[in-house]
Amino acid sequence: MERPNLKGMTLAQMRDFVSQLGERPYRGAQLFSWIYAKRASSFEEMTDISQEFRHVLAGAALLENLRTVASNTSLHDGTTKFLFAL
Repeated sequence: MERPNLKGMTLAQMRDFVSQLGERPYRGAQLFSWIYAKRASSFEEMTDISQEFRHVLAGAALLENLRTVASNTSLHDGTTKFLFAL
């Protein structure tokens, strides 16, 4: 089974996901807060979530950012365009 990327999930989707892992739905709200409010980039940063559940999350899900393939800065106005891999 492919591990889902938690980034991009809604609060309801995170609650459903953690419920499927046998956790209470409030854990989904904790994850949502860590990812979107606190901008955590790894499960280890989520210090109010038990180490055991962080280990479960690491095996069951991903926290991936977009990967920058290329960027180009305009000489005209200084704006930068990015190309991301999905």
